[in-house]
Amino acid sequence: MLPAQEERPKIREVDLFPIKNRDGTFVALRDPLDFSTQVLAFRPALLPVIALMDGRHTLDEIAAKVEKENKTKISIDQLRQVVGTLDDALFLANDRFEEHCKRVISDYLEAKVRPAAHAGVSYPADPKEIHAYFSEHFLAGPGFPKLEASHAAPRAVISPHIDLRVGGPGFASAYKQIAESDPIDLFIILGTAHFPTRFPFSATWKDFETPLGVAETDREFLERLRKGLPFDLFSDEFAHRNEHSIEFQVVYLQSILPVAPHPVKIVPILCGSFAEMVKEDVEPAKHPMAGAFIEALKREIGAEKRRVCVIAGVDLAHVGGRFGDEDMKLTPTRRKIFEESDRTMLELILKGNASKFFDFIAEEDDKRRICGFPAIYTILKAMNLRKGELLHYDQSYEKATNSLVTFCSAKFA
Repeated sequence: MLPAQEERPKIREVDLFPIKNRDGTFVALRDPLDFSTQVLAFRPALLPVIALMDGRHTLDEIAAKVEKENKTKISIDQLRQVVGTLDDALFLANDRFEEHCKRVISDYLEAKVRPAAHAGVSYPADPKEIHAYFSEHFLAGPGFPKLEASHAAPRAVISPHIDLRVGGPGFASAYKQIAESDPIDLFIILGTAHFPTRFPFSATWKDFETPLGVAETDREFLERLRKGLPFDLFSDEFAHRNEHSIEFQVVYLQSILPVAPHPVKIVPILCGSFAEMVKEDVEPAKHPMAGAFIEALKREIGAEKRRVCVIAGVDLAHVGGRFGDEDMKLTPTRRKIFEESDRTMLELILKGNASKFFDFIAEEDDKRRICGFPAIYTILKAMNLRKGELLHYDQSYEKATNSLVTFCSAKFA
């Protein structure tokens, strides 16, 4: 153990958010990258201590600064206990964490399939329970009591990716369109990457495994798609490991489609951030990497003889305490204003106007954090979509954290 005058703990980039229970208010730490599965909760009084664990301050300096600026005494032994707890949870940037990362990444990349990461948490792990649970989603929304006669398959569907326990009827409204449609041969799923990626798009070669079976990834389609791109479409493959935005779509597809004679066939692609393009006011279609991908996807879909449906697994606005808007009061009036903004934006989307959709995001400077922006923009441009129908809109308000997520489902003929 280093002496206090030399030990300089550095906490990794983690999510901080308030939680309340009968014992009072706490601050929780969570790893957005999911290298650590733990969630640590501590009293707000420890926030100044955590803030000083930046790799520049020794324990002696942290103790002295906290006492001077916050009039709070904390001993070196207490600090070491905090450091030990953070280290055990893999929240510190140190050699132990680096070794853990290497093992996790290596194990995942060597695996033949992408295993279900959210079964037993966001949806049941038992197949029979999954079908029963999703059936409740269909019954919970208007117009879902039963499936109707077959109709032409939708070209594209927008589905939420919010937790299935929150957005079930939104998922059901999207997947009702597929369940009732003529058979679809291939599902191209564009999800939102919540794990940081180096490039705008990231694919995986792996099949997706859920409690309902294995959805086969169309590697031949991906091989054609990757050719000529100015970036490696698979360099961020690890981002798929714990990402829910595609997994939720896969398990829902499996639940509504018969396995025989062929399993569900998918093309799983995560969309990274377009923030740089918004900042520089460069429409994604004109961006060297995003534009090249959009054109490649357009080419491959256009060349397909199979019936293809593109699914965008997305949510809309993310505002409030969990997302950095600590001073924002999410009153019913404010939430209604956000709905009005969403619906104005959705009008552009449903008309297939990708450029005006981009302009809308840029004018707001994406302050509402529309996480579905990259995937929705991509399908509009790649498929020349022009006529969409809004199927469902809802908001999830989390009172404990004063946070709001909005989401919808839609279809394009």
